[in-house]
Amino acid sequence: MDEQELKNKILNAYRIEKYAELVLLLLFLEEDKEPFRPIAAKLVLESDVHKDVMENILKKFNLKENGNSQIKKTKEDIDRIDYRTLFKMLVDNEIIAMENYLELYIFSDLDIIKNYYDNPDEYYSSLKELAKEELTHAGKIMDFIFRNKFGSNSYLF
Repeated sequence: MDEQELKNKILNAYRIEKYAELVLLLLFLEEDKEPFRPIAAKLVLESDVHKDVMENILKKFNLKENGNSQIKKTKEDIDRIDYRTLFKMLVDNEIIAMENYLELYIFSDLDIIKNYYDNPDEYYSSLKELAKEELTHAGKIMDFIFRNKFGSNSYLF
């Protein structure tokens, strides 16, 4: 992947982390939806750390996120979606984020990375950890879904 494509993919990965994951998880904290709320709180904290890691990568590449996210969900849009669909969206977002980090890890050209990092291992190890953690997040959400046998738990819906 060339340098501009790499920069675009870095920005996209950041936007997914910031807008797709954090916004949707924060909804569960605002709504006080037990028993998912404690899991959402932990995932929000971890996703916020991911956002910070991506912001560091943005800085290294002299990139600025302009706020023009392709993800345009308002609270009103989300309020109209049932919780089963929201949980599916949460898992989808975690997998999309993982795929983006993995793609950056595999396809980033070392010679380009060396232009921005004194130690390219910092870049690659960050992406490796992010990808693994996103997969773990998807697993935590799926475990919750499976434990609660969606459709039979009227407390959630």
